[in-house]
Amino acid sequence: MLSQLLSQFHLPAPPEKLIYLAAFYLLAFQTMFSAVMVVALKNLVHNVIFLALTMLSIAGIFVFLNAEFLAMVQIFLYVGGVTVLFLFAVMLTYGIYDKNIKQFNNFRFAALTISSLMFALMLSFTLKTGFKLSETNLRASDVTDSIGVALLSKYVLAFEIVSLLLLVVLIGAIILAKEVSNNGNKS
Repeated sequence: MLSQLLSQFHLPAPPEKLIYLAAFYLLAFQTMFSAVMVVALKNLVHNVIFLALTMLSIAGIFVFLNAEFLAMVQIFLYVGGVTVLFLFAVMLTYGIYDKNIKQFNNFRFAALTISSLMFALMLSFTLKTGFKLSETNLRASDVTDSIGVALLSKYVLAFEIVSLLLLVVLIGAIILAKEVSNNGNKS
């Protein structure tokens, strides 16, 4: 069965390739497991920690794809920035751990149906797509240079929109930190 799996990826079977394949599947499993835990747990702090683990696992997958620059951006921007902002927002929001807050709603069946349909749709697209593996192996500096040139020329508008979005997130965190408490005093 393992030889069939390796033949699907057109990989030779030396032990170092098997180690890379096993490490990739371990990262993929860790990504899926921690993503499921993000939506399955009830404690918001635990959700944010599993979200950080999901993003770290995705950074590891970027390393396997020889996109070290994207891996570092993933770690610095998402794990180091956005996750910390989520933690601050969760910890600074008053009453987030109140026992009277309803954790679930009555739309479980609709959510399960829509999620199943979306999974089936994505799976069908994935199975119908012919993924072509490139035989060339780019150096990290080539990838970084091409990403930099693309971000500052072809995708400059999207780059600026993302920077404005991060600015809005930062301002939102500041507003949450200065939220008026129940007695009218600023905290």
